[in-house]
Amino acid sequence: MSKSPKTTALLVGLTHVDPARYDGWNGRNGCVGCVADVINLSAVLGRFGWQTEQLLDDEATVASVLTRLGTIVDQAESGDCVFFYYSGHGGQTKDRNGDENDELDETLICFDGQLVDDHLNDIWLSAKEGVRIYMIADSCNSGTNFKMGPGGFPGVAPQAKLRAISTAKDLTSGQQRLKARLLHLGGCRDGGTSMGLQDGGVFTKRLVAHMNDGFAGTWAELYKKVRDEVSDSQDPAINLYPEKDNTLDQEPCFRPVATKKPAKAAKAVPASDTAAGFIPESLLPLPEGVEMLRRIDLAAAARADAQNTGTRGKGIKLVAEGDSWFDFKILPDVIDWLERDYNYDIENVAQGGACVYEMAYGPDDDSLFDIFGRDASQLEEVVKKIREHKPRAFLLSGAGNDFVGPEFILTIHHAAARKSGVNQRVVDALFEDDVEPGLRRIVETATAAARGAGLGDIPVIMHGYDYAFPDGRAAVNLGFKKIGPWMHPSFSMKGYPYNNDNDLAARRRLVSAMIDSVYRMIGRIKGSYPNVSIVDVRGTLLTRHDWHDELHPSRDGFKKVAAKFHQVITSAIGTSGAPGQRSELPGPPENPV
Repeated sequence: MSKSPKTTALLVGLTHVDPARYDGWNGRNGCVGCVADVINLSAVLGRFGWQTEQLLDDEATVASVLTRLGTIVDQAESGDCVFFYYSGHGGQTKDRNGDENDELDETLICFDGQLVDDHLNDIWLSAKEGVRIYMIADSCNSGTNFKMGPGGFPGVAPQAKLRAISTAKDLTSGQQRLKARLLHLGGCRDGGTSMGLQDGGVFTKRLVAHMNDGFAGTWAELYKKVRDEVSDSQDPAINLYPEKDNTLDQEPCFRPVATKKPAKAAKAVPASDTAAGFIPESLLPLPEGVEMLRRIDLAAAARADAQNTGTRGKGIKLVAEGDSWFDFKILPDVIDWLERDYNYDIENVAQGGACVYEMAYGPDDDSLFDIFGRDASQLEEVVKKIREHKPRAFLLSGAGNDFVGPEFILTIHHAAARKSGVNQRVVDALFEDDVEPGLRRIVETATAAARGAGLGDIPVIMHGYDYAFPDGRAAVNLGFKKIGPWMHPSFSMKGYPYNNDNDLAARRRLVSAMIDSVYRMIGRIKGSYPNVSIVDVRGTLLTRHDWHDELHPSRDGFKKVAAKFHQVITSAIGTSGAPGQRSELPGPPENPV
């Protein structure tokens, strides 16, 4: 029985990178037309019914690319098609796991670091049987930047590869384990250059031109045409992965055909492995949730590669507790920027998605970010870190998740009601009766722990939020659990549309009133505890570009917030008492840890 394939594409284009991550190099030379490449190729894909997504410039971090691509691949079923396109700089780095004949891994130059082909290969290996993957890379060093490994022959046409492999070492275990089928086109060979112009890459421009002219041939035929046309400037590559039983190059390009659903077959395990009682991880049946955790771990590992974790701050010691402003899996967050830009040495127990009641009382619940896991008592961990780390200050982030979850719909009146706008009575009751007592408990417990460790009343640095844009943007869709949007659904249900900028401004006015309520609450806390300082970030994130989604700043937005934190931390530490000194608190915390 045949079915129409689901076709999903992710296109990535970078005209520049973050010079702070590349020793001052901004990457603008040669990549002026990379965003144009994405736009032009997206139009081609759209004509053939592909659903397209784009990550451009500072959106294209290592973690963002891997997380989104991993999600798309995880959601693809047998017969479905995934298209991954990259236009930007391409690099090479020393091979760290011995799977490259030339001892060099190929990389995609993302905004904040290099995405190593090993991490792409992990995504391909997770794809289900019968999934078809098409990757096109218009970048330097793109001969095998999908990942070939030993037994692969960079940039060689498929038939030549098969002939060569018969006299060379066998295919990699990765190729033996790959259940999907992948076709790769590269703008040049490994070690080569893919030329870029003002209006796009030479390789991509020719691909798009042929498709716009009505080309209806196969991928192999399209490759040959483009290769011959650009041979004066570069030598494009075509690869099949794995080489055996892979005929994607003979399919009509950009027009996936319906496939028959394959019969289930037992997975073959190499005899040498079964004899030893060992089953490779990728052959184990993994439920969807476990597989997604592998995707998240992969993104975290790649992000660690890109950020060079050996340079972690070794300056002033801090302990941090909080929500996703301190622990955002998708982009560098406040804590990341404090360590990177200001050399702080931070022990961070924050967990994305945590509510104040979880931080203060525990255990956790099945909340928005529950897939990342939390200790049953974050407050115990705070006390432990303060005792062990001896910090100069304690950073605390919280309250956002306590009113923008399912309860958010209760905080606004219906737009058509006699009394519209913010339901201030509900907002005040929520903060005063639920959130504020939890924050006070955390402050008092952390202060008591510092006193017990001989640190005196260390500064407690709290913060509010800026005026967010409730425009329906989600943080990420992980398939089985979508993270966000948080406010847009409630606004829509309560009669506040979003059809234009005026609608968004009206929504934002209501959000601003609630954010001001957060600051009134933490102001009351500051008035009770002399060691508490407030980071007021209102007016810092002024445009939608400063926000990644409805709740979280963008990469540059988090950087701006971290700068505000640094100012307050510096001031608080400079004016706080020396170790051993203490001020009077209203009393011991309830049920101290």
